[in-house]
Amino acid sequence: MRLSSKGANRFLMDILDRKRREFYNDFNDNPHFLYSHPKGVTHMKITDIRIAKISVPLRVPFKTALRTVNSVEDVIVEIHTDTGLVGYGEAPPTGAITGDTTGAIIGALRDHIIPKLKGQEIDAFEPLMKLLDASVVHNTSAKAAVDIALYDLYGQMLGAPVYKLLGASRKSITTDITISVNDPEEMARDTIAALEDADIVVSGNGTLGIFEKNGVKVGMTGYCFPYKDGKKDISKDVKALREAGCQIVIASFHWGSEYREDFTREQRSIGRQAIKAGADIVVGHHPHIVQGVEAYQDSYILYSLGNFIFGGNVDPDDRDAYAARLTFTVYEDRCDAPEVTIVPLRLTELSDGTDYRPVIAEGEEAERIVNRILKRSYNMDDFENGVW
Repeated sequence: MRLSSKGANRFLMDILDRKRREFYNDFNDNPHFLYSHPKGVTHMKITDIRIAKISVPLRVPFKTALRTVNSVEDVIVEIHTDTGLVGYGEAPPTGAITGDTTGAIIGALRDHIIPKLKGQEIDAFEPLMKLLDASVVHNTSAKAAVDIALYDLYGQMLGAPVYKLLGASRKSITTDITISVNDPEEMARDTIAALEDADIVVSGNGTLGIFEKNGVKVGMTGYCFPYKDGKKDISKDVKALREAGCQIVIASFHWGSEYREDFTREQRSIGRQAIKAGADIVVGHHPHIVQGVEAYQDSYILYSLGNFIFGGNVDPDDRDAYAARLTFTVYEDRCDAPEVTIVPLRLTELSDGTDYRPVIAEGEEAERIVNRILKRSYNMDDFENGVW
């Protein structure tokens, strides 16, 4: 069997989850309530720790700047207890990144970690975790595999899944997707395929996106600089989206100069041209800070919303941003001019660094951000911001 990199990850998780369910259900005889508290289990002792290796070949090699991966390798850790319950963890050997090879992981487990943990009680969890950490220096991959296996057992003992032990409310989370390094065209295709696989509508550089909700179709087109002669004609895109039944058309442009508060002549030219071509709203980005808004022909050009979640700067000096709430009155084949509400944001609640969790600004700070945007705006003298 040969899998894609994403398929390999799913395959591995399915194996671990299935085996853990098999062990747990044999013990508890209750296949419908995986995390029911096992009757009579108030403590458990580690009786054995087993190591296994798996290798799942990839259908297509995965390449980064550091290495090319032809198969997904993993070291599996099973922690057995005197109750019959088993905890599972895994450690991927990534020597080029972490320095932890397969041999190093297995050696750290066999020679240092396993001798320290056998015979220990799971319910003495905090001392157990300290013992794990002190068993060997470095070797973070081996420790991580045992760490999650111990949490797995601790959760089973308490009748709660690990994600709840750690304070989460969802069974799954969405993480990033790393695109393999290939020719730019292939990487673009891989990016679009990954987004579509996640049910995210894609638009940009000639690709038109259509999002439909409650019978309303929203069409999207977008482009990135450089723009020839400071112009970009999107009339064909707008026509195609209207013919596809879109009542609302949004045009997005990657433009302007980084950290420049005033929008440029090129931005204005392209934005106005897009409105004339039939776009119902124009949204801009790239300057990394907020810029003004222009009211133009019964619509708006939002020159720059600022950053939202941007990994390129871990401690930004400028933490202002905004979201635009757009309200459209929609008819069968068109919409009225939008009503715009500027929703002021801060990139994070933190004063230093960032946690990539934007928050809505309040009070004087919110007023300051809105005023900053309007000060750089054009033809907005009669604008009254709505309530957010």
